[in-house]
Amino acid sequence: MGTTKKSKPSESNRSSWLLGDQVLPTPNTDESKRLRQIYWGSLIAMGVFMVLLAINSGLNADEEFQYDYSSKLVDYYSSMGADEAALYIEKGNMHYYGGFFDTVTGFVNKILGFEQTETGYRTIRHLFMALFGWLAIFFTAQFSRSVGGIRAAIITAVLLFLSPRFLGHAMMNPKDIPFAMGNIMAVYFMFQAYRSWNQISWKTVAGIAGGIGIALATRAGGILLLAYMGLFTLVFLFVSNRLKGQKLEWGAMFRGPILKLAVAAVGGYVLAVIFWPFALSAPIEGPKEALTEFSKLGISIRVLFGGANIMSDQTAVSYAAQWILMTIPPAVILGFALSIGFYKSFVQKYSFLASFMLVFCALFPVLYVMYKDSTLHDGWRHLIFMYPTLVAVAALSFDLLLDKFQNNKTLSMATLGVLVLLTINPARYIVMNHDYPYTYFNLLVGGVNGAFGQYETDYWGVSVKQAIEEMDKRGYFPEGDTVMVVSHFSYSLQKYIQNKYNGRVKTGYVRYYQRYNKDWDYGIFPTRYIGAGLLNSGNWPDSRSLFTIDADGIPLLSVDRGRGAIFAGERALAAADYVNAAKYYTEEIQQYPDNTFALLGLTRSNLALNNWEDAIKYADDYIRLVPDYTQAYLFKGNAMMNAGRLSEAVQVFQYILRLDPNYLDAYYYMAYSYLRIGDNNNALVAIQNFINRAPNNANGFLMAADIYKAMGNNQAASDMLGRAANLR
Repeated sequence: MGTTKKSKPSESNRSSWLLGDQVLPTPNTDESKRLRQIYWGSLIAMGVFMVLLAINSGLNADEEFQYDYSSKLVDYYSSMGADEAALYIEKGNMHYYGGFFDTVTGFVNKILGFEQTETGYRTIRHLFMALFGWLAIFFTAQFSRSVGGIRAAIITAVLLFLSPRFLGHAMMNPKDIPFAMGNIMAVYFMFQAYRSWNQISWKTVAGIAGGIGIALATRAGGILLLAYMGLFTLVFLFVSNRLKGQKLEWGAMFRGPILKLAVAAVGGYVLAVIFWPFALSAPIEGPKEALTEFSKLGISIRVLFGGANIMSDQTAVSYAAQWILMTIPPAVILGFALSIGFYKSFVQKYSFLASFMLVFCALFPVLYVMYKDSTLHDGWRHLIFMYPTLVAVAALSFDLLLDKFQNNKTLSMATLGVLVLLTINPARYIVMNHDYPYTYFNLLVGGVNGAFGQYETDYWGVSVKQAIEEMDKRGYFPEGDTVMVVSHFSYSLQKYIQNKYNGRVKTGYVRYYQRYNKDWDYGIFPTRYIGAGLLNSGNWPDSRSLFTIDADGIPLLSVDRGRGAIFAGERALAAADYVNAAKYYTEEIQQYPDNTFALLGLTRSNLALNNWEDAIKYADDYIRLVPDYTQAYLFKGNAMMNAGRLSEAVQVFQYILRLDPNYLDAYYYMAYSYLRIGDNNNALVAIQNFINRAPNNANGFLMAADIYKAMGNNQAASDMLGRAANLR
């Protein structure tokens, strides 16, 4: 029996599989009156809901910089550029950001007569944020409508609206949401330009310019839209030539559509410069400098990631991708996966150009950030601008399935059922936690319950507003009394309190781990900047907590009672009055036995009083409440070392170094303990580790000199003393 040799796929077949067989999707005219009513009714309802959420939303902590910038922008434009304060703002480097949002809202507030201290000022800003968020939904849905029809547009709008992270930021994020809106607006109108290539309308040109202008007038990264447009145009021309086999008339194009795209690019750039004083003062060098500075600034802050507190410039390359996968609705994840599984059908239905534009806009920013190992913090908020296109791809995938199953009612209903089922959890989260939906985590990590202590939740302290409102309801601000309220989110706190209570409620800033250094009546402490060990210990908040603000029953912040013995203990410890410090700390523990701060104070006081065994006991009490806190172990190791329990002390220092291999004090005291034991070789290894990590610390060389003396190597000891002297 003979065999049949398989023929290779023809060039046209390969092109068909990769590129589809149409340059642009076939216009979908199946828009029934009922579907149009659902579409526009849904968008209107979303807009109303977003307005209501925005009015009640709390401040994000970064608005401290935005308020200041907005004020300086208004002064700059009101003075016709004479007031140049907006050209350089050291705090927050705000002059490197475009000023579109803050200029517009600043002048609206000025016209309406609202001062920054008034609630109306904040409300206007949040209403504009909601407007930009709604426009992002609108343009994303319109893109899907152009590609797949009105049903796809409805699915897109619903999925984006029911994305708690996106919706939450649309209530209170004046940077990333306008930037995202500008991006999707520009990309949408670019697509419209390709759909009417030989007859691009000036309305489309204005749309592209507006999107580029708004994006660039928000963040310098908006300049990428110019590169996007160049790439998409080349892809469009390549696919047109490949599928139509027509010779490209470059001369006609440069006189027509390409010229109009160039006008859009220049128009967008000019619009951005107009709303950006720093760029207006130097239209070319300004944006270039901003891009350069942002690429090298890499501001590093401590973040909670994977159950550990690490610096944001030391996070894994997969940081952004992990955050995205943990915090977007399962429907979006499944929908995007379907686009890969049904690639051929996806391209055939929606065209290669539309597919490429959407997928590129969704994936390129994330992949680029991973490739560059860029410093990110606060999850993936800096990448929100890619999310609308990700949602559009997911929605179009579900629409594709519905198309495939249109003749099979069972499968069609099953597809709709799965889609609805996967939106229930994020929808429920939005309704139940409508004041801070941006704290959402999906079921892949067990929701916000599974994320607690592992990842940041309310990293912007938005829930401070709800805390103050609850305190007011409970009567914590009585008439006739002066009350001091503190927080490590003091800017938000101060904004809510000022101009209220006739000045009888004072506010102040405290670091969480130094919160007892000053007296206060109430403290508002979001989980941000609280150590992972304490959060995961099950002992936060402690018994000083009056109440918590929760998301799905998980605390986002704690309102604590102040005053009491702990404050007296801190003052005594600062004054080196260790006897009274121990006394006050003991009183505190009797009333609040889980106050870890008091246990640590007792440990330190007893160390200073040479009560070694008591210090060890209180350190152990602390460690039982908060395992793996390195400082408590260091105090314990020091107490053991001074008590003559040298071998045990060495074991404690070794354990510290397993927790943190760069903990310098552990190396130093371990070397000292080995020296006292007489194990000079291990002492030398330990102090060498110290010196390697702190080559400018004279104490390391002094300790090394003592070790070499004990080993009988006087020359090496002398060298170490010389190196120590050079550092002093």
